[in-house]
Amino acid sequence: MVVRGVPVIEQVVQNEGVALEAEFHAHRGTPTGGHFLVKKPDGTTTTWSATLEAPSRPGDPYVLVRLTEDGDFDQPGEYVIQPVITGPDMSIRGRPVVIEVHEELEVWHE
Repeated sequence: MVVRGVPVIEQVVQNEGVALEAEFHAHRGTPTGGHFLVKKPDGTTTTWSATLEAPSRPGDPYVLVRLTEDGDFDQPGEYVIQPVITGPDMSIRGRPVVIEVHEELEVWHE
């Protein structure tokens, strides 16, 4: 989902983990990178690195992408995740989203 001019994170389940994607249109300046700010369920904060993909055609959005790694979601509860896009003379924070992480269920065998 993309709201014009406002980065929105989209969750996409993949075999390696969860792909976090923030799409946005740059109206001023040229972004050169970015990252995700993360607040974990226990209140601690961290920064997750991300890759910035340039638009393939004029008018297409930039996409900030992180494929989650083992240990990223190391606690059950709510994670608040906010994309940050950076470039020369620019730093734009997108709208935060909340991802709920549940404990792994035990598999029962009879």
